[in-house]
Amino acid sequence: MSGLGLGLGLGLGAHRKVGAKDPGELPATFTIAAGFVNTGTKRINFSEPVTVTITGDVTLSISGTEYKSGDTIPKATGQYHTLIIDNPGADAGTITFGKRKQITFLNFASLVLPVITADITGMDLIHLTIQVPGITGDINGMDLTRLYLNNIGSSMTYGTNSFNITDTYGIHLIGDTMFSTAAEYVRLIHDAANGTWSGAYPFIITAGTNDNCPDWDDVKADVAMLLERAAWTIIPSAWLTTGGGSWPVTWKEYTG
Repeated sequence: MSGLGLGLGLGLGAHRKVGAKDPGELPATFTIAAGFVNTGTKRINFSEPVTVTITGDVTLSISGTEYKSGDTIPKATGQYHTLIIDNPGADAGTITFGKRKQITFLNFASLVLPVITADITGMDLIHLTIQVPGITGDINGMDLTRLYLNNIGSSMTYGTNSFNITDTYGIHLIGDTMFSTAAEYVRLIHDAANGTWSGAYPFIITAGTNDNCPDWDDVKADVAMLLERAAWTIIPSAWLTTGGGSWPVTWKEYTG
């Protein structure tokens, strides 16, 4: 019986499924392409000091201080740190800024090619500005004061988030940026409508298709609320009834 019990225990243990790891606990790793010479905007901040890990020939400087692998980077006294990054090596390298949940501010812009790649899933961001290809992930569980995505295609997904819009850029999904499904836009519009806006800042969506058009009946109540809070002037033409969508051309006049 003892042998049978041991065998059953091992068998059950061998097939027991382990839950997926909290993405916030994953390393906040940015991969830097070979030969990268510092360019563009690269800003970051943390909820607390983080230990940096660097691989390859990548170099990192902040405010004139060079950081080596194993060093501790303090939380910025202002909104963010400005990063100076180079990789003179023949191979890609990485910079890891602690855990994803420790990242609170991310602004990567004006990088034409996907020379820096990362996954934002699990980051606890209050500011998210991405204008570079190569940054991917799920925008979920954040408390955002600004959301600005420009020309990143469908590289990100949208879950549900809180908005406390204090930044004058508000919410921008511009260029070819788009979420893949209508449900994501329903959640975005609902979250934005039920968020806090300190001013009538922009809410702009420029790219969309008939396939990802949120049904007007699903969003019209939130649209009415959002029109009172934000400076919302642009939606994709494919969402309008004249473009094959479900939104009336008079949607900006809707009051509920």
